[in-house]
Amino acid sequence: MKRLSFAVQTALLAVTVSAPLAHATLLMPGTGCLVCTNFANATPGTVIATTGVENFSISLGVTVKESGTFESQVIRTSSGYLDFYYQVTLTKGTLDDIATSDFTGWSGAGGFPGVDVGTNKSYSVFGGGKFGTESPSSISVTPDGATVNFNYQDVFGNANFKPGTSVTLVVDTDATAYQAGTTSLIDSGVDTVNSFAPGPEPSSIALFGLVLVIGGYAMRRRIARR
Repeated sequence: MKRLSFAVQTALLAVTVSAPLAHATLLMPGTGCLVCTNFANATPGTVIATTGVENFSISLGVTVKESGTFESQVIRTSSGYLDFYYQVTLTKGTLDDIATSDFTGWSGAGGFPGVDVGTNKSYSVFGGGKFGTESPSSISVTPDGATVNFNYQDVFGNANFKPGTSVTLVVDTDATAYQAGTTSLIDSGVDTVNSFAPGPEPSSIALFGLVLVIGGYAMRRRIARR
């Protein structure tokens, strides 16, 4: 059987070890918070990316049950880290959940495991003073740290986001790069829109780099022996 070259073996190893990290579980994942961080800053930083206003609609059969607009921004704070901002205007129906991902492996800018989540009632993603009044009843993070859920349900499980505009929703991270992400608007069904997420998971980058360094060192030794 023909042996694979050392370079090919190294590349395969890098892919193999990085794959499971894409779904790594945080040691201390974020949990539901009834009182989350208040990011009360009218100028939270520099907007470096925006989806622009996107339309969404959720249908049951041929009937549109929920519809409205959505916009997401990436904001670089004075510390150099990235925060992810979201705002929704609902024109028809109700919403009981706004879920955004993927935050697996990331921490808040304060360095604690799990992203920091909350709202900013002093800043409008939509601009023009459209601050909104619909606040989530709670905010939670899935056990693997991937998805942040802005929950709009009362104690009986009924949707309480009625036609109107949400306050600005915030996910604070220690990321310095961003990539494409998704956000889901949920009630009688689901509609998924474009948004943003932190760049490649830091542990994946570090391990991939370590594999390449080890592979390069071993290759140099092989060449030297020749």
